[in-house]
Amino acid sequence: MVIYPLILALAMIIMMIRPLLVAYLLNQSEFASYSTGLLISSTFCMLGCLGLQTVIQKQMPIDLHLGNNNKSLILLIQGILIAILCLFIGGSICFFSPMLLTLGPLGIFVGIINGFSQQVFLLATIESRSVGKYVIFSLQNLFRAFLVILTTLFVAYFIGSAIVTLLVESLVTIIISYGILYRIFNHYDISILNTVVEAMKKILSINWESSLALMLIMILAFALTNIDRWLVVISLSPKAFANYAMAGIILLGAQSLQVIINSAVFPSLAKMYATGNKKHTFAFAKKNSIYFLLIGVAGSVPGFFLIKQIILYIYPNYYGAILIIPILIFVAILRMSDFWSSYLIVVGEEKILLLIDIAMIVVSLIIWYTITIFISDISIYSIASFAVAIGFLRYFMVMIIAILRS
Repeated sequence: MVIYPLILALAMIIMMIRPLLVAYLLNQSEFASYSTGLLISSTFCMLGCLGLQTVIQKQMPIDLHLGNNNKSLILLIQGILIAILCLFIGGSICFFSPMLLTLGPLGIFVGIINGFSQQVFLLATIESRSVGKYVIFSLQNLFRAFLVILTTLFVAYFIGSAIVTLLVESLVTIIISYGILYRIFNHYDISILNTVVEAMKKILSINWESSLALMLIMILAFALTNIDRWLVVISLSPKAFANYAMAGIILLGAQSLQVIINSAVFPSLAKMYATGNKKHTFAFAKKNSIYFLLIGVAGSVPGFFLIKQIILYIYPNYYGAILIIPILIFVAILRMSDFWSSYLIVVGEEKILLLIDIAMIVVSLIIWYTITIFISDISIYSIASFAVAIGFLRYFMVMIIAILRS
């Protein structure tokens, strides 16, 4: 069990290095397009198959433990079918959308395809974590990271197009996801075709009330954690977004680490709570939150100086990013160490999370309105400051509620 966090960390590092290498190979305008595509991709993933992804993460460990393999895989396929539906709807809408920086409708659609590929990969890897095969799960992530970065570098270097780079990344991820799904169905000796048919027949029997409530929570949480990047896209120039995206790699790294670790922690929390041990469930979530918070604080100062030197000597065109790096490091620490939200979801307190996020949306609108009144010249610094204020308030509120509900 000691080896799997190391493999996951290596996979995370490779995926975090990827945008840095793309920034080095592409010009600043293309990197802005690439980063916008990734933002669109993560926005698509935010839907979480209309909330079904979280339901699958909660239910699959229990179903597989009880031997309900067919039921578990039907739910998994239903998640993929909903993701395909979201892809078609998003693809139809994007051709009526305005330009986003340098991305037109085609580039926006490629960003949606990239998000779909990430969503399918997340679904495909739920099974390995649900049965406690964390080494296999980590190897799946590592294999994908290696293939994605190799193809990304090849396309970025020889073609120099952000759109083509994103599209190739998507195709590689989809192929890997198919391979994982093929292995899963072979392992349980269940027909994929029959499962797809059953999944379509039973799709209306899903508890959509719970699923859509989870989706709403995810949308609000995503809005709170990504509103800063969307504000830069909408309000500032491609060069400003390129600088913000460069500094924002810190946040992407923190979020990637949190997602990877939480993908292992979440099933463990679900299993603990399923056995009726709520106190141990809270203690486990608390331990992980404090542990990663301390790691983040310890690494913040040396991390800042290291990042500053990298930008000065390797990415001089992104000098403007240095100004906001300390702010985003603080935001990254908060996001990396948030396992309080996972605890509240596992114990069925989704509605409280929903209320917290609604309150935070209202507060964020008030804060942003205040900023626009007193600061006429909006910059990446003012938007980063806005992000840290929202991030701290939400983290503190969720932590307090989790403690009270323990």
